[in-house]
Amino acid sequence: MEPAVILSGLVGHAEEMTAVRDFCRGFSRRVRLTEAEIKAIPVLMLLRKVDVFLHFVTRYLEGTDEAHVLHDQVKLLSEDLIQLSAHTSLILEILREE
Repeated sequence: MEPAVILSGLVGHAEEMTAVRDFCRGFSRRVRLTEAEIKAIPVLMLLRKVDVFLHFVTRYLEGTDEAHVLHDQVKLLSEDLIQLSAHTSLILEILREE
């Protein structure tokens, strides 16, 4: 889960693939992922994105945040899911290279 959390935070940022490659290069110096673990990374990244969204849903339901915050989070989740879908193959390729 640890690499999935970091990688999910890189999705959609400028220089995304450079950052992903740099992270994977550094991570692989300490940890070698199995093929099964590599294949799980995109699902775990999705889980992380949904987890963050659910955090904001809870804050809205508890009255901590207003509706506009939840609306912004819906938009962010939608954008992140599109980015994740578009880059999953490349992220997996980078993970396998390193």
